[in-house]
Amino acid sequence: MAHAIDGEAIRHGIAAVRALEEQTVLARRIVERARNAKREQSASMFERRAREAEEHSSVIRQVLLTAEKANMAEATVPGDD
Repeated sequence: MAHAIDGEAIRHGIAAVRALEEQTVLARRIVERARNAKREQSASMFERRAREAEEHSSVIRQVLLTAEKANMAEATVPGDD
C-alpha cells in the first residue's frame, strides 16, 4: 500500500529530480566533448554517470507519483473527516 507524504517531502523530491536531470544533461555534454577529443574512457565513464542519474531521477519521479496518488486517495476517503 502506498503512503501519503507531506508537501515538504514532495518539494525535496522535485528538487532532487531537477538536480539529477541537470546532472544528466551535463554528463551527456561531457560525453560529447570527450568523444570529440577521442577520450573514450572518459566518455564511457560520463555516459555511465548520465545513465545512473537518469535512472535515479526516474525512481524518485515514480515515488512522487505513487505518493501523489496516495495523497489524492487519502483526501477522498469518505467518512475520514
